[in-house]
Amino acid sequence: MRKDITIIGCGMGTAESMTGKALALLQSAQLVFGPERLVKTLGNSRQRICQGYQANELMELLRTATEERVAVLVSGDSGFYSAASIYAKQLAEAKEMYTLRICPGVSSLSYLSAKTAQAWSDAAIYSLHGRAQNYYASLCSGEKFVLLGGKGFEEVLQELCDLGFGGSEVWIGEQLGYAEEKITHGSAEQLRNTKTDPLSLMLVKPLGNGSILRQCGIADDAFVRGDVPITKSEVRAVTMSRLAVGHRDVVYDIGAGTGSISVEASVAAAYGAVYAIEHNEEALQLIEKNKQRFLCRNLQIIKGMAPEAMAELPVPDKAFIGGSKGAMREILKTLLQKNPKIHVVINVTALETLQETLNALEALEYSDPEISQIAVSRSVKRGKYHMMEGLNPVYVITADGNGTSTQSKG
Repeated sequence: MRKDITIIGCGMGTAESMTGKALALLQSAQLVFGPERLVKTLGNSRQRICQGYQANELMELLRTATEERVAVLVSGDSGFYSAASIYAKQLAEAKEMYTLRICPGVSSLSYLSAKTAQAWSDAAIYSLHGRAQNYYASLCSGEKFVLLGGKGFEEVLQELCDLGFGGSEVWIGEQLGYAEEKITHGSAEQLRNTKTDPLSLMLVKPLGNGSILRQCGIADDAFVRGDVPITKSEVRAVTMSRLAVGHRDVVYDIGAGTGSISVEASVAAAYGAVYAIEHNEEALQLIEKNKQRFLCRNLQIIKGMAPEAMAELPVPDKAFIGGSKGAMREILKTLLQKNPKIHVVINVTALETLQETLNALEALEYSDPEISQIAVSRSVKRGKYHMMEGLNPVYVITADGNGTSTQSKG
């Protein structure tokens, strides 16, 4: 007989924070599976209780279980950073054996919103729980945002103050739904030294110098600079436009230099990942400093030379090549092998490198490249006059693997 499996969102983990339907489905179950704190609190003596949270543990249990009605408990809401999707995928592969339904619950975010009378429909959501995401873009725009914690918020509060956002209004919810529940409200500056529970969340209304922050074409002097070349802000703005980074994209910055493209890609791919590939020691140190300055938790610095340094990295959606050290063809070939639909942007200044790049793109059957020459002049004061001084022209080359689409992942 097919087993009836129900994945139940348990809200804050107490009966009071569950929906009536969820409680009814739980009470009718013969077998209850879930994390220790949920099954101990919500299970009853008439049911067989099994502790666990791994999908393989659940599948092994179901193979030998004789019970027909099974409840699988997950915290919060089944559709909000939940294990429910992992369980559902595993169960779908054996759908001839199981009937599956999912009962939603109350998310921690919804609960905190109600407790603080603050709407979250206009907030960006970032998770720092086992993830690396960048909320810098929300600071730039002054957008309300929510952080799901994984180790407390001491570092975040310090970052807000360091960036001039100490006046931001903050609500922190800890142990929500339990007797130890605590909701703290104040400015980031007032809460700067507050120790918070690892499993907590924070709602932030940015207040500070967001007007001087930018998501695209960040001013050159905003970066930590050394003797390593930097992609100038005007060229960087065009480059990022051509790169078209989506929120969840995986991006390579090859020959990252000071990391200016890496930083802007990190902001654009707030829920994705950026890999800065560089071999120069001074450049590596500058990238690390700029990573910290712009809150780039989703930026990983890879020491080495491309294409060898790319071997173990995840499949990229987008790649920027700012320096190839004579290995342009090998780099482009490796990118194509990792993702036949790769979207690449290449900046070159020397005519010889331009020709080498075009030859490689043609030989490897990339799409016909789009080429723009960016010639920027900046004003320089000479006495009482302002004169224009030209920077080195840059060729910005855009191409796609095998002529495929450049659609991003949102």
